Amino acid sequence: MKIGVLGLALRRNGMCGGNLGCLALGYSFFEILNRIAIKNGQIFEIVCVGVNPIGINGLLKCAIKKIVTYNDKQMSYYSSLYSNLSFFKGYYWEYGSRSRLSDDLLSCDFVIDFTAGDSFTDLYGRERFFQRTRLKEMVEESGIPLILGSQTIGPFKDEDVREMAIRVLEKSKCVYVRDKESMQYVEQISSVKPILTTDIAFFLPYERRPKQPNVKKIGFNPSGLLWWGGYTKDNQFELKVDYQMYCRVILEYLLNSGYEVHLIMHAYFLQGQKSNSYPDNDRLAVESLYKDFPTTIIAPSFQTPMEAKSYISGMDLFIGARMHATIAALSASIPVIPFSYSRKFEGLFSSLEYPYVVEGTKWETKKAIDMTKNWVLDSAEMKNCISKCEKTIEDKNNFLLSEFNHTIENFSH
Repeated sequence: MKIGVLGLALRRNGMCGGNLGCLALGYSFFEILNRIAIKNGQIFEIVCVGVNPIGINGLLKCAIKKIVTYNDKQMSYYSSLYSNLSFFKGYYWEYGSRSRLSDDLLSCDFVIDFTAGDSFTDLYGRERFFQRTRLKEMVEESGIPLILGSQTIGPFKDEDVREMAIRVLEKSKCVYVRDKESMQYVEQISSVKPILTTDIAFFLPYERRPKQPNVKKIGFNPSGLLWWGGYTKDNQFELKVDYQMYCRVILEYLLNSGYEVHLIMHAYFLQGQKSNSYPDNDRLAVESLYKDFPTTIIAPSFQTPMEAKSYISGMDLFIGARMHATIAALSASIPVIPFSYSRKFEGLFSSLEYPYVVEGTKWETKKAIDMTKNWVLDSAEMKNCISKCEKTIEDKNNFLLSEFNHTIENFSH
């Protein structure tokens, strides 16, 4: 069986730059597919396509060298991790008004698109929406069945954006969402009945780190994107909370209370990658906070999201503004306080009946600080809440596996 995969990051310097949350989705989805393939005694060919089109020069190079379908080191690496999956790279190109998908993608049984988990919206700007959604349209126009993988969908504030999104939704063979808000929103703007599952990152494997006796460790993940006010650097996400003040006040409180605080980056660039002036970079926020609080500990630079989740599993509590960093904590049974900047947080955590979420777009700074302090003091109750969540997470994971398996069986016949 040949499956096309869009909207997942595969490399630290690929789509979504250094965002380990995007990488977590990739590793997790391949973990899911591999389990299904093993259960069914199958081998799946996975054709991975990046979000950016290749130019005319790249297209000519592929034609001349006859490498329309090829393996590279990264694809070989993924193939070595998953026994029943074989990975290949596909591409698409655009030249003026002309566009085309590569032959290997056109030969797929179906294509599944995750849109980086949260980018099927105009929250991050029109350009990002149109770039990712045009690729969805190209798949549908080519007659290949398109499935929207479990993700947040919407909101679509601009009318032309919303119209394009509705067209894609209506033509999709199957639509999965990871929260009730997305499900209700899709039903509101279209005739589609989406399937409610959960975030696939709950499948991300890790190695649990032992706790240290007599040491209370708190992991603190500041978002560089929120630190600088979004990509536009003008409070793009309309936070009511002064995020920089929130971070500084909470760190001062934790250190004065005797906690060992670890500053943990979850979206950042390695040396030689994008400029440090790029706002979606937690390293900038971490370095700024470390100057003010030199007794904190800067966590290592992780190569994979599994390494990050393993490190987080050694904390006694975690506070973070990167959603997949907070999912890593919750799925490792670590009390966690997510800082929300979009409804994807409230949607996901409310579906798990987990209430300890700082609502950055609704609360004033003082309330956000006071609630965080109260929850830190009440971490034992948070732990009890997580114990109740674990059964819900297990049930949702099993349902998601069953649904994906059912979808694959439908395309196998």
